[in-house]
Amino acid sequence: MSTFLHQFRIISSLKNIYNIYVVPFHKVIAPVPPRHPAVRKMHTQSINKNLQLKSVDEIQNDSSKKKPLALILAWMLAKETHIEKLRKLYISRGFDVLTVKTPPKDFLFPVSGSQVIAKNVLDYFTSHENYEDIVVHAFSVGCYLMGEMFVQMRKDSEKYKDISSRIRSVIQDSAVDIEGIQTGFPRAITKNLITIKILEWYVSTHLALMFNVATKHYLTSSKNFHNTPLKCPALLFVSEADKVGSLVANQMLKDNW
Repeated sequence: MSTFLHQFRIISSLKNIYNIYVVPFHKVIAPVPPRHPAVRKMHTQSINKNLQLKSVDEIQNDSSKKKPLALILAWMLAKETHIEKLRKLYISRGFDVLTVKTPPKDFLFPVSGSQVIAKNVLDYFTSHENYEDIVVHAFSVGCYLMGEMFVQMRKDSEKYKDISSRIRSVIQDSAVDIEGIQTGFPRAITKNLITIKILEWYVSTHLALMFNVATKHYLTSSKNFHNTPLKCPALLFVSEADKVGSLVANQMLKDNW
């Protein structure tokens, strides 16, 4: 793993080339739109197995109706009851909510998994231009998925050229970068200590033997994650006691951004 950690430190030391003017966060979130009554019926649309849209309005392909959108990039194996609390928080403030989940298999094999999910999210943005104001709220492995989105945005810059300006703010909770995969992934799957040790061994082996299949893509995502194309306010949450999202990695991210 020493080679991967060395590459991670090189990536993490990179500074963003943009001179970003940061707007105070309170100017982005205020004023708060009126709350919707809790009794209103919720409408749900399953876009695919990874993406789900929720709204208090009937979901139609009407590009003329402008609404803000909250993109929730969920943590691994997130329970619906926990995500629903976040959805209600945004919906009560007038947002539609697009929830994105990344299963363990899609994380371990990014070419056929997480990269496809990232592209699906961006394609949804391009086909729904009525969402001019987007807030991204990412948790744990969802922050890695954001890095994969940045990779796609740079790879096809013409197609996704307006997305950076539509993302108005980013909230990250316990971001997991490549240096935290070996310890973070097992603890996101289970709390059983024996299973954690087995999974740590598996992930370590996976990173070493599957460089072209997985590891090089994690490194590319990390590099793009640290060199964000976004020019908007960001709020980062991290805990010293968190065994999944490293405090050091999150501080590196903060400094680079």
